[in-house]
Amino acid sequence: MKIKFNQAAEVQRLFPTPLYKTVLGRELLNKENKVAEKYLKNVEQNSGLNYNTKNNYVLKDKSFNELNKFIQFHLEKFFYKVFHADEKNKIYITQSWLNITTKDQAHHQHEHPNSFISGVFYFSANENDSIKFSNPIKYNQIQPTILKRTEDNSGSWVMPVTKGLLIMFPSRLEHSVLLKKNDNQRISLAFNTFLKGKLGENKSLNELIL
Repeated sequence: MKIKFNQAAEVQRLFPTPLYKTVLGRELLNKENKVAEKYLKNVEQNSGLNYNTKNNYVLKDKSFNELNKFIQFHLEKFFYKVFHADEKNKIYITQSWLNITTKDQAHHQHEHPNSFISGVFYFSANENDSIKFSNPIKYNQIQPTILKRTEDNSGSWVMPVTKGLLIMFPSRLEHSVLLKKNDNQRISLAFNTFLKGKLGENKSLNELIL
């Protein structure tokens, strides 16, 4: 029997990792830049090669009110429209801090424990700046020769970033910053989130009230 290969076919993606992207759509306000500069005067080197502010609740500053509202709006959109979470569950920003990366600096591959969704907003970046995400599947036993790299067959994915960009992703997704070769400063605001309300179901024996 001959097998015909001209039938219609499709590829269905199971269990994809959602990544949410949007842009601020305006220039940063003078007060936002000034308060960022204030916090960036007091930094410490993290476990990577770059630096972060010692204050890790920067979005609580009143000068960031509008930026905080922008992030919270899209955080809820991601949570309720993509994850389809029950509105009885609320999501809120826990910690938030500024990162600064300059020439010959990088940040190691990591994830964010004790958080549901994490995000990064870029105060400054140039056309060569990027963030690298790594496939949760650590090891592929069979490794054929790949002619074209795509999101479906890659072990990691490097995404360009620009000033005013907001990226959000599940906190379990590992990410890193490659060694910076340009002279400009790359400044970003990172944040974690958590949930409150009644999670799970009593009858399913997974109820959690926060």
